[in-house]
Amino acid sequence: MSAAAIGQPGRALEGQIEACLRRTGDRLTRQGASCWRLTRGPAGRSPTVVRVVDDWLVVERALPGCRLARRADVRRWEQRLLGGPAGAASVARAVLTPGSTRVRLRAERALPSARQRDEEALWRWLERAVGAVAADPSGASDDRDATTAPAAPEPDVAEICALAGWPAAGHSVPGEASVPLPDRGGAPAKAMVGVHGSRARFRVETAIEGDEVSTPASRAAVAVALLRVAGGVRLVRASARGIDAPGGAAVLEVNLELPLEPEQTGHALSALTVAHRQIAAEIDALARDDALARAYLTVQGLR
Repeated sequence: MSAAAIGQPGRALEGQIEACLRRTGDRLTRQGASCWRLTRGPAGRSPTVVRVVDDWLVVERALPGCRLARRADVRRWEQRLLGGPAGAASVARAVLTPGSTRVRLRAERALPSARQRDEEALWRWLERAVGAVAADPSGASDDRDATTAPAAPEPDVAEICALAGWPAAGHSVPGEASVPLPDRGGAPAKAMVGVHGSRARFRVETAIEGDEVSTPASRAAVAVALLRVAGGVRLVRASARGIDAPGGAAVLEVNLELPLEPEQTGHALSALTVAHRQIAAEIDALARDDALARAYLTVQGLR
């Protein structure tokens, strides 16, 4: 069976990825097929792992001291996650992977076909991804600010969404579109797509009905659920807005670099659809029901 058939990249692509990683200047160790480890800074610092999984390039680092063993451990993430999409300009995002209680920083992108592959574009993304994942998450992002990028003509976002198989609803203007997401009997949702500097941002908000999220258990449960959905769905950054008052919402976002391509757009909207289906009812219930929130945290292994 060929490497392509089992989801592994060919030797040419592996060679390109490894050459790009060597340009970072970090200590590079091959970890097996399609997997590398980068170490920077003092000894003992957790390494950055770069791997190819099902035609996706994943850059990830487990954050030291961020294992969620107790409910109190979640508090350090509440402000970061429940205060809105802070750090949304960064290519990296905080996640909890299935079966793990350690918070990780992760960045990922779909690998282009051999015909469309551009080693310099791959290097630019890897440089930014490795830098963002290796950064201190409590500090400012070391990702370059998208607003400082050279101005470029705004793409026709609605046309690109339509080419990806996701037609926009209503009237659209260049650089903006509203795209209905398919639902399965739940509340219908729309992804708002807009261009900000050198990025295209795809955003879905899910309203939290009723009163504000006020109990410590509910706040912790909402934060953990947001980390979990980000860890289970590619590309998606999860946060919340205004949950300390009525009218709050869970916020799901995907940020893509320009130029925006139909294939990337399809990935982003598919990811938001899956994440919205997973999180919408769950977040609302955890926010309103303290007993359910406590039970959820217990199931998650948080004392």
